[in-house]
Amino acid sequence: MGLFTTLASKLNDDLRLDVTYCDDLLLMNTKEVWTYVIVDGEALGIPTNEDIDAHQSRLHVALENFRERDFHYYSATRPFDTTAWMERVLENQRRESELTGVQPAPVFEQYVQGQALAMEANRYKTFTKYLGIKLGDRKKMADPEASEDGNGLMKALSRGKQYVQDQAASIDPQPSRREVMMWAKEAAAIRARLSRGVLRARGATQEDMWGLIWHMCSLGTNVDSTDGTTSEPWGSGRVYQLAPEMDTRNPQLLRFSRTNPHLVREYRDYKEQEARHAADPANVPLPIRPEPVLTGNAVVLSVQLPDEVGVPWVYDATTRNEPVDVSIRFRVKADTTARNEAQKAQERLRQAKQHQEESGIAGGTVETQDKYDKATAHATTLKKGLGVTQVDFKARFIVHGPDETGTMAAAKELIQDFEERRHITLHWLPGLQETLFKEALPGQLTRTRASVHQHKADIQALTNGLPFSCQRLGYMSGLYVGAFGQQPFLFDPARAAREGKAPAIVNNGSLGGGKTSAMLTYADMFMVRGYTLIGIDPKKDLRSLLALKGRGHMREWSLTRDGQPGVLDPFTLFAADVIPDDPERDTVAKAQAKWREETQDLVTDVIQNTLGAEAASTLRTQAILADVIGAEMASTQPSMAGLLERFKNGETTTGAGDSDPSIAAELQQKSREIYSLLSKQANSSRGRLIYGERKSQESIMLKNVHTTIVDVSGLTLPQPGEAVTTDSQRISVTLFSLVTAYAMRILENPEIKGPKGLLIDEYHLIKDLPAMSNMATRSNRMGRSLNIIPMYADQSAESSKDTPAFRNAVGARCVFRSSRSEALAVAESLDRPGDGDLVDSIPAKDDPAGVALHTTPADSELPDSGPGIGVVKFDRDWNAEYTDAFETNDIPGFTRAAYRHYPLDQFGVLHDPLSPKLNRIEYDAGAPENTPPGDATEHDQEPGESTTPATVGATAATAPDTDMDGWW
Repeated sequence: MGLFTTLASKLNDDLRLDVTYCDDLLLMNTKEVWTYVIVDGEALGIPTNEDIDAHQSRLHVALENFRERDFHYYSATRPFDTTAWMERVLENQRRESELTGVQPAPVFEQYVQGQALAMEANRYKTFTKYLGIKLGDRKKMADPEASEDGNGLMKALSRGKQYVQDQAASIDPQPSRREVMMWAKEAAAIRARLSRGVLRARGATQEDMWGLIWHMCSLGTNVDSTDGTTSEPWGSGRVYQLAPEMDTRNPQLLRFSRTNPHLVREYRDYKEQEARHAADPANVPLPIRPEPVLTGNAVVLSVQLPDEVGVPWVYDATTRNEPVDVSIRFRVKADTTARNEAQKAQERLRQAKQHQEESGIAGGTVETQDKYDKATAHATTLKKGLGVTQVDFKARFIVHGPDETGTMAAAKELIQDFEERRHITLHWLPGLQETLFKEALPGQLTRTRASVHQHKADIQALTNGLPFSCQRLGYMSGLYVGAFGQQPFLFDPARAAREGKAPAIVNNGSLGGGKTSAMLTYADMFMVRGYTLIGIDPKKDLRSLLALKGRGHMREWSLTRDGQPGVLDPFTLFAADVIPDDPERDTVAKAQAKWREETQDLVTDVIQNTLGAEAASTLRTQAILADVIGAEMASTQPSMAGLLERFKNGETTTGAGDSDPSIAAELQQKSREIYSLLSKQANSSRGRLIYGERKSQESIMLKNVHTTIVDVSGLTLPQPGEAVTTDSQRISVTLFSLVTAYAMRILENPEIKGPKGLLIDEYHLIKDLPAMSNMATRSNRMGRSLNIIPMYADQSAESSKDTPAFRNAVGARCVFRSSRSEALAVAESLDRPGDGDLVDSIPAKDDPAGVALHTTPADSELPDSGPGIGVVKFDRDWNAEYTDAFETNDIPGFTRAAYRHYPLDQFGVLHDPLSPKLNRIEYDAGAPENTPPGDATEHDQEPGESTTPATVGATAATAPDTDMDGWW
């Protein structure tokens, strides 16, 4: 209670609050009864004209149901509540760890706290929209004791609201229980109607209303504390605790002063620091002197709209850098009332025109005639029942901030911007600041009402402002990524797959736009929570993750250095596991059939890519490949080495020489020619990874090492836009696609708990390969059921519409700076072809790096919310480690993190001293085997069991003790 006492011993009469009673349904003063709801509204993102029209139509229907009622709309711009956010994130992580058994990294809480501090430093905002509906006026109710039978009031209540017209009697500020019950029934019915449809409203509690009035009485202080509320209704004497000192001596603005509610906490924190450093005088912190009094300033601007409003004026005001609240008092008129008022206005203008004509006022006659013609047309339209619903409303913008000069400058800038760009006049009215402010306060009885700029217009003048649309992107409990307007952008790359939604995340954009940094940011979100992550790294950028500390043990595995013969044998890269949630693999028979289909296609693609398009294009060659591959698949231990042996021995199509021995000989010769062409590549240092005989079963994934960077930078990959022309490039792009399949095969292992991330950098280099397209399609489709999240970085945004693998599989898309044609391709992929507003929102080639158009799935924590879309500015400056690890090489003397030396042990493991020590190195389960699916039937195996062994012949070794001092 002490936090809400005023500065002076007596209340400043300039701001005497009039609320006498407030509970979870009603807000009353001595004259009026209101009920308030909090409006969530519709997230329009980057809307088309059709989206806006549909939104307005739904809004008109919602408001037309409340004719002849007074409404109060208030949009409050508050500081983002980082404390509540942090509590949600930590609690969600605790629950998930209990569910999956996966514990977060040692730095997780420190990571979340750092993000909270960054959001506080950036002064991010949240927007809460309130809508009040006046239920009626209070009057002196009949006293049951004074009635003849003592039951007069109850009889009156049974007939509805019946009052004794005794105006001389005063109204008790505290309503009786009977009066509260009577109004509460109507309030509940109205709230139920508003909760449905476009408004998506929920009832405002007594704590919500306490918080709103506190906010309004603390404008500019950047403190939005609402401590001190209770479960009991408040009002009367208690409301005075909300009232601050309000200085109205400056006619141009209002100045609020109140006791700092965090004074005690800040002083206690300082004393704790002082005690900790008492033994070390050199490190004693500087004295902290918390401001005992918080001051804030507010300028109230009156909005004058033109006759036609075509801009979202409410939305534009609330999305500015400086905080701006919006208050609108309006009344939806009945058709009869609107017609009568229109006819009266027409008659007044007719009389004025006649008077001017008789008086010979030529200049005024033309203007009056024009107004009269418009009024006549308007009255005629309403009379015919063809007009739009009419409203009366007054709109005010409230600019607020802690600095008087800054607040006034922001108000001037807002006035100028609206005048020049939106053709809307904002009036700064010295001397009326207090009156305009009190009109905006819920439940306030204004002694002097300002009728300035009261609009009589159709409802579109109000709804064109988009007051009930919301700005939403990302997740309420996601981790901090950057800024979405004036709000923090919070995202969780693992969430979509957990909820059975499209899992893939695609990062598009030109070179240097920020794709890789974004993917590294999302990768770290896996690492800090202890999730499994495999990154395919063709240019060593992902190696920067090794510079991040406290994320658990990490491994770097080089394809060209560590890859053993046959490690990427295509026969071993697909599993025949039964997956109950996948309709193509929910039985043993289906899983085996799918394995044969996918493996046949993959082996065929690999061989055709090795041979080259021309050599592999003949029908005879294709027939031989199909039959010989099928024969090898039917063997006990199918492998590429065994397949080569079949070609070497001249195996051909089944029954090829039954009728003509010469044809058989010709086909055998063709088969040997295929061997001759393949063996040249198969015997190379890279080809042996595919065609070599596999003798060990080691895996790139180690137990208790959750992050693996797969270095494929030794491959000879073509430059972006270049065609594959050489044998070296052909085998390299094939290896790139196969190592991706290999990583996917490991992540499919059900023994790996929790979400699993697969990063593929420079995806544009391999996206056109049939093998890669099939692999992407598979990973995107199976990611939902196996909790695998593929993340791609692609320099060409045009792939967003060209790659069938991404259809209906993209959970989030992030588009950095792109050419105009690429932006059009993105719009087409989002089913908005030619949408100019969407295309213009995508950063152009010369725009700053780190800014992107981002799409996100719906937030399951917000009922009925749809997918989000908006422009995000990524923030990596909040974390000094990010600046160090992800920085480019344009700083003199700066060694890029990707090229630094890290103390890896003999297995390529970088040991994390904050994590449990690895005493033994064991290869994880899920390494590909040279074992095809067996002949098990559905009776031999339960759904969910694997048809291949769950573990490999694991090798184990004692990890050497590594001196980590030089790294840590």
